[in-house]
Amino acid sequence: MPPKKKSKAAPVEEKADIQVPDQCEVDTVNMDHYNALEKAIQTILQHELFEKIMTEEPLGIKAGVESHLAGHKAVFVEEVFKAAMSTAGTYDASCTLFWLNLKWSAAPKVPVSRSSVDRLKERLFSNGPQRFDKVTVVAVSEDLVLNRGNLRRVSPEEPEHAFLFALSEAISRGQLAGQPASWFLNGYDNWDLRQYKKVILTTTFVFEILPTPEKMFFRGVPFLLISPADFANSCVPGLSYRILFLALKLSIAMAWRDKGLD
Repeated sequence: MPPKKKSKAAPVEEKADIQVPDQCEVDTVNMDHYNALEKAIQTILQHELFEKIMTEEPLGIKAGVESHLAGHKAVFVEEVFKAAMSTAGTYDASCTLFWLNLKWSAAPKVPVSRSSVDRLKERLFSNGPQRFDKVTVVAVSEDLVLNRGNLRRVSPEEPEHAFLFALSEAISRGQLAGQPASWFLNGYDNWDLRQYKKVILTTTFVFEILPTPEKMFFRGVPFLLISPADFANSCVPGLSYRILFLALKLSIAMAWRDKGLD
């Protein structure tokens, strides 16, 4: 009697993991927005006033200088940063906007509302540059190593994007007038551009230890949970944005619960 053939075991269907969006993923949801943002950034960096902005240091508090050469807050100091983070777990200081990775998001699959960015641009910068009305919260790893130019902001990105679009448009207005960059630097809009540069070099960062994508993701949730009274003047795009963000939060929390990670 021939031996019976062993039946193959049915393949075990693996349960798909629900993961926090990875910052390395291509954010197809916001591709058009980030392409427009990259174009604005390149317009800024190609102007001679901003061509070295990536390596310039923040402006400190100074006396006896023109206003565009002085800040309003103590500047970032590495030793003070490490001391404050190791004892208090947080540190705030005047930093440079371009220390951020401006196209990184803690929630890359959540749509960025371009209409909200445009509304912010009109509300905050229609009369020229001014300081951000909210601080920028930046994630820090446990080893306290900072990679300038690639810092990760967990607060809403819309205010910074609105600022960059406003600055790019200010530069383009001068170029469209048929004037060279050197004229534009010393001409009619010279004051405005220098004030834009001051905003870049005096942006307040609040550093917090958020070593994982999950912690970064969840830290951003409170920025969406605001009162209706604050909503009209908020940088949060809209109710649909908040619902989507919180739905992502809930799905991840459920996945962690299933894995016993809560």
